[in-house]
Amino acid sequence: MVFFILLRLLTIEKRAVYRNGYIDGKTGVLSVTDNNHLILKAFATAWKYRELYEQDGNVDDIIRNNHTSSRQFYRYLDIAYMNPDKINEILSGKLKINVNDLFQIAQEKRI
Repeated sequence: MVFFILLRLLTIEKRAVYRNGYIDGKTGVLSVTDNNHLILKAFATAWKYRELYEQDGNVDDIIRNNHTSSRQFYRYLDIAYMNPDKINEILSGKLKINVNDLFQIAQEKRI
């Protein structure tokens, strides 16, 4: 965060991630911290679904028990099976992305 004081005017600059909203075309701004939390939550959900899938293997039961759609389940599963080098780049901060980019990268890297 950076503070500027000029002629009785205080300006605070904070790094943020700009994202487009899908509800009525509205746009919003996420702080970098909020964006990082969303990315970590996406990885946590992805690895949870991966573990359930590898243990049970019954996709319909997993989807029903987790109250999600099949599309969302497979989007998270794409993240869970991403290239480990790409995951390390994202989690270490070398690759700065938002959650939508994460889903797109995961889908493109699918085998």
